[in-house]
Amino acid sequence: MIKLKLLWTEYPYKAGFTITDDTDAATLQQVKAVYDFLLEKNFRITKTVWAFPPTEPCGIPATPDSTLRGVTLQNEQYLEYIKKLDSNGFEISLHSATAGNNSRQNLLEAFKLNEKLFNKSRTFICHSKNAENIYWEEKTTNLFPFRQLLAFLSKNKNYGEVESSKYFWGDICKEKIDYIRLLRVRDTNTLKQNPSMPYHDKNKPYVNYWFSATKRRIADCATPNALNKLISQNGLTILYQYLHRYADPDTLKLNDDFVNAINAISSNKEIQVAPVQQLLHRLKALKHITVKKSSKGYCITNESNISLNNLQFEVSGAPNLEISDVNSFIDNNVLVIPVLASKESITICSPERLNFANLKHTHREKQKLPILEEYNLLISQVWIVVREILFKGRSLNSQKYLDANKTIKLENHDNW
Repeated sequence: MIKLKLLWTEYPYKAGFTITDDTDAATLQQVKAVYDFLLEKNFRITKTVWAFPPTEPCGIPATPDSTLRGVTLQNEQYLEYIKKLDSNGFEISLHSATAGNNSRQNLLEAFKLNEKLFNKSRTFICHSKNAENIYWEEKTTNLFPFRQLLAFLSKNKNYGEVESSKYFWGDICKEKIDYIRLLRVRDTNTLKQNPSMPYHDKNKPYVNYWFSATKRRIADCATPNALNKLISQNGLTILYQYLHRYADPDTLKLNDDFVNAINAISSNKEIQVAPVQQLLHRLKALKHITVKKSSKGYCITNESNISLNNLQFEVSGAPNLEISDVNSFIDNNVLVIPVLASKESITICSPERLNFANLKHTHREKQKLPILEEYNLLISQVWIVVREILFKGRSLNSQKYLDANKTIKLENHDNW
């Protein structure tokens, strides 16, 4: 018997790496210092932006004004620099319309501006306690006891999915956004903790798909052990960061650990670095690859609506295969299919029985999140908070976010 296992990565890569960069408190000078280096390394990721300055506070009830800090696209120099990033393949996504609460109209104007200025991004990153955040706070989950715990701890209210609210934008979200970041994990291989991502939750119909992110220091994710593990697991790191903070606010010198991490990741030829949208599009499409046995062999079909490039299967056993696609080839026990267009099929046959380890005979239109996987993700989220309280000095006082006279500092990456 010959076993074939579909890898999610494009040939010749064995793993993926990306970052969602929150724009909170960013300055043009720090952003430029960090992203000039990323440009030099061809390290294309997902950069969030605010379209406009805030006109409302963040949260209901309001959090301190310090949560509203950060440069916006209304700064002409910043806008020109973000255009440069966009033209060089970075994904430019909204971190909502502004740092404060945003009405439906604010969001419509922000989407209109982003679509006019940049290549289309279908990723959205919610900001802090904003009132328009969708299915946020206690609505993150319906599972016991996590929903009850969140309801007890949550002090802010969110209305993004509430049709009677001025902050409702659920229909806009469904039309314009594919992916929203939700839960956080500690594992440097995000995909290992959330193998179903991007996933759909039928209880949250206005969001097409959710994905998770790893909350760690970038240095943790770039050690030799972490990168070797990521490659051996055919993994994907989606890292949650405030990248501008790796540039000293006074000297703009880049943090040494950050520089070393980017160098280690970018120099590894087995790791593909790409924006979130690109990698999630591929993960989603691969869930639509099916296999059916016929009299002619095994029929592999791309049921997705996009063409898939450089598909690769790990092959165990003697690779005695005949493939209908003349461009396909085998490289070191890896079967490579250069292109499988949307709705296209190829046939593989062999004198031995073939076992496709992780392919289905049929596909589901939208991947669901299994209950056990959701429990594991929620436990990981709780552990992040508990760990920071026990070992990193995180405050138990959630009321601090409602104290107008208190300055809320960004979390220290070194504590991650």
